[in-house]
Amino acid sequence: MLGFWFILSAMLWGQPAKSWTVVSPQEGSLISGPFGNEWIDYTLRYYKIKIEQDGIYRISKEVLEAAGIDLMAVRGEQFKLFWMGEEQAIYVTTDGLFGADDYIEFYGRKQRSELDRRLFEDPDREMLNPEVALYSEVSSYYLTWDDGENAERMRWIENDLSGELPEPLSSYRHLEEVIITESFVKSQTGADDVKHSTFDAGEGIGSLMRRINTRNIATSQIAEDAGDALLYYRLTGNQTRARHDISVLWNGQVIDTLTFNGGALMRIRQLISIDQVKSNNS
Repeated sequence: MLGFWFILSAMLWGQPAKSWTVVSPQEGSLISGPFGNEWIDYTLRYYKIKIEQDGIYRISKEVLEAAGIDLMAVRGEQFKLFWMGEEQAIYVTTDGLFGADDYIEFYGRKQRSELDRRLFEDPDREMLNPEVALYSEVSSYYLTWDDGENAERMRWIENDLSGELPEPLSSYRHLEEVIITESFVKSQTGADDVKHSTFDAGEGIGSLMRRINTRNIATSQIAEDAGDALLYYRLTGNQTRARHDISVLWNGQVIDTLTFNGGALMRIRQLISIDQVKSNNS
């Protein structure tokens, strides 16, 4: 029985913050070494912003004031935003004191495998589905301010279309994903309830275990002269000692055969001739 996660790359034609929390970090540790909090400046105050969907988020003057930020003492150029220990580029409508219509905007990402990957010895080779968080999809962003030097910013750039322009492209490469979240695929490695302290290869969120696993990938406006498509998928088995003989079919035609044992994670890239890609594929 197998669990799947896969994506298709082919040539085709061409929200408010969930919640705020004031964080007052405590400095100091008697044990040296990286803990993931090295980015924190303990002289600053951080405001925690939780989001659970990808998108552009706007923080208005009213929201900042309601959170307790004295905007008569903080200039727009001083704001900084952090995620996963790294400063993020933000758009601020003013470098000076906020007026009634000023705001901060940033692109926020929900949590995927950024934290969970630390549970694996080799996450790039062992995680079944790096696109889905194992425990929570809530991401935490941290807003703060300092003297305003070297803050990361998104800049407004005028779209200048004057002068000689390149020929327009007839197609572009599009990524179509099928993210499967039916079940947690759990390893059976270990005996007598003795388990590894790290997650095993193949563990993660994917499909239910089935002998036959069928998935559909919809595509449209296919550029037939744009070259082959690329199918990428991951699969695993849940029986530690079992041998798996797999036939992979694309629209009814066998495109690959695989053999592996137990709960190994297979990461497969397969070229698909563009004439085999239809508006709905399985």
